[in-house]
Amino acid sequence: MRLYIPMPSTVHAAAYLFAAFAIGSACSPERQILVSANEPQLGICSSHEACLPNQLCVNLDGGASTEGICTSCSDPRAIVACKQKCPFGWKLEQTKANVCMTCYCAPLDDCRSDLDCAQGMRCYAGRACEPNCDGSPACCHGNICAYPGCTDTRELECSRTGCPYSQACSSDCKALPKCSCESKTGTWSCTGTCGAQCALPSP
Repeated sequence: MRLYIPMPSTVHAAAYLFAAFAIGSACSPERQILVSANEPQLGICSSHEACLPNQLCVNLDGGASTEGICTSCSDPRAIVACKQKCPFGWKLEQTKANVCMTCYCAPLDDCRSDLDCAQGMRCYAGRACEPNCDGSPACCHGNICAYPGCTDTRELECSRTGCPYSQACSSDCKALPKCSCESKTGTWSCTGTCGAQCALPSP
């Protein structure tokens, strides 16, 4: 009795070979090295929150920019924020982002809560807030006392209220600007500003 074993067609044979090659390539050490070498570093970002764990958002191109590259924390350029000089006697604060150590400049505060302000006034949070902060003055810096009904401080120059902790205030101001709020209109006005802007620190 003869045994008949069907041979695969040319199309089937090609499919089998392609599948075997794909599986072998995906699992081979060479393929694994290639994938890991090209992984995650390098997305464009504007803050540390946009990066993966063990990465920080860094401006690698220099100049004042709010756009950077997610960079491994093991890269010496990633600690640039901890080398910055803070203006106006602000304090350089250490913090953690994405399991990495980083720093930001904490502006001076008028208050940390409404209790620190004159009667009838409230404490408005600045922009230099700590990671995972809910936006309250208790975990922000650059806070200002003003009457109720004012808008938040996001539109004020960073030389007064600071920057989000991923960024630094690029300022040539000679003195700290003074800001107040008109309670009837809820709008802020400042004197002594100098066009300071928030930007990612660069090496």
